[in-house]
Amino acid sequence: MIRLFTFIILSFGFNTLIAQKHDYTWYLGFGDLSNNSLDSVWGRSVIDYNFSLSDESIQYNGFSFMDFDLTNATISGDQGNFLFSYNGLYIEDASHKPMINGTAMSDSGDEGGDVLIQGGLILPLPNSDSKYVLFHQSFKYIGTFGTAGYTLYFSIIDMTENQGLGAVIEKRHLLITDTLDYGKLTATRHANGRDWWILQPRFNSYEYHRILLTSTGPEILPTQRTNQLHRSGLGQAFFSPNGSKYAMFSAISQNQGNYLHIYDFDRCTGMLSNDVVHNYQIGPDDVGGICFSPNSNILYLMAYHWIFQFDLNAEDVIGSKRLVANRDAYVDNIPGTGALIPHSFFCGQLSPNGKIYISSIGSVRVLSTIDYPDKWGAQCKVNQHSVHLPTVNRSLPNFPNYRLGPLDGSECDTLGIDNFPLSRFRSDQDTGDHLKFRFVDLSSYEPEVWYWEFGDGGISGMQHPEHKYSDRGVYEVCLRVSNINGSDTFCETIHIGTTSTREKESGIQVQAYPNPFHDYLTIQLPNHYYPVGAKMVLYDSQGQKIMHGDIKHGSNTFQLTQIPSGIYFFTLVQNGKLLSSGRVVKQ
Repeated sequence: MIRLFTFIILSFGFNTLIAQKHDYTWYLGFGDLSNNSLDSVWGRSVIDYNFSLSDESIQYNGFSFMDFDLTNATISGDQGNFLFSYNGLYIEDASHKPMINGTAMSDSGDEGGDVLIQGGLILPLPNSDSKYVLFHQSFKYIGTFGTAGYTLYFSIIDMTENQGLGAVIEKRHLLITDTLDYGKLTATRHANGRDWWILQPRFNSYEYHRILLTSTGPEILPTQRTNQLHRSGLGQAFFSPNGSKYAMFSAISQNQGNYLHIYDFDRCTGMLSNDVVHNYQIGPDDVGGICFSPNSNILYLMAYHWIFQFDLNAEDVIGSKRLVANRDAYVDNIPGTGALIPHSFFCGQLSPNGKIYISSIGSVRVLSTIDYPDKWGAQCKVNQHSVHLPTVNRSLPNFPNYRLGPLDGSECDTLGIDNFPLSRFRSDQDTGDHLKFRFVDLSSYEPEVWYWEFGDGGISGMQHPEHKYSDRGVYEVCLRVSNINGSDTFCETIHIGTTSTREKESGIQVQAYPNPFHDYLTIQLPNHYYPVGAKMVLYDSQGQKIMHGDIKHGSNTFQLTQIPSGIYFFTLVQNGKLLSSGRVVKQ
């Protein structure tokens, strides 16, 4: 339920900024052209934030054959509806078929196409309601150095074509021919709030290619030469969510080291400044990536075994480095292959729910998360292999911050677009005290004042408050955010230990996946339901109890490696009442 607190402003600026749910649907995993059955660990996993930002909705997609290795570019419409994906080889539309004119997008003769981390990036064409621009890079081998980028193209997709499924109307326009860094395509909004800056590092160079995307298409600007050499290697590059910083990480080798560059970025001119460099040598496995916190104050470095923080407001940014996680010994036993693959900390991506998701360099069925990345030290709460996927995966979609507005008051704020705040939040239930909640503000476009109503008479003016309810019940939680331009209110109903405000309660619908399962079974509760003392009980086909476990909000994964193959039944029980039940098959 969304309510505008005071008024609706029907202006060009408001309409341009208010939605922007282009990152609400994530497609992950390796396709399988030979096996499209639900019992396969090969295929597509979907993370969908359209249901709620309080917990990711994870599904198996058995209709798509698109294979994501490292290149993963995905886009949704303004309202979060999935539009299309690019994997370095071709474009797939919402019907999960190759888009019209969207095949043969790669220079590579390899079946997998151009496999590069951040090798594809999709941006909405400014001033268009239907057109999108795909930037995509090809690669080449350069002797002892390994793989590098070679050419940078752009293609334009028009979603009004083919009855709304879209078509590529301009294909593979050549932008740059050069020896480029390996992927690392990223973007941020121009200070005018409409256009986009794209940076593309050259290979082992002092220089960056600069591209400005306007309503007329991409424009190549003069390259910028920085003061220090940046080394090219496996890694990521990102702008901070507020666009004021740019960071790039490259893992070279144990002997040559791993390099992290952090710059200031001018959203008016598209120029970098104040290069800070960190070179460290730890071990041979230190491939990894980076990600900024939502408030742009902390940079995270994922380095296979470790996760580090850097305080971007510190006088000595590199000296502020702090270790926040050591990789544990979790290993994924991939069914049907005999492969034992350890999880690791590889690439990162900030999600709409304010968490950072982390992939693994090995193809495993898990993601790790940083739940409170705005927090310093252990309070950021790294959750290792906490998200279980139906399929194996090692990629993450490449998203910029689509919800960044103009730099109000700057010399480039010339289009009359204002930052009208957009209210959003997520609700986190305390697993120890089920009536206690932490509410995380996810609002965009520079809110300055926060006003919370918790549905039980309680209020707060904090940005990220905590609140404890006195009893189970159904509560409507509302957040109103305001700044000088206006206000916006977002409300969400949460069910704490009850399904109804009426005397007679009904059950809840849960998702059990994968089904059939091999070793791990995930029970996912509806996003609005927060249990209080709920249990899952598993029975065999004879009605004998096999195991039981606690159930929390969202996704609950149980390791069932030791039980034999067969048919099983589960029940979800809370305070002696049946919440849900189902049938699953162990292969």
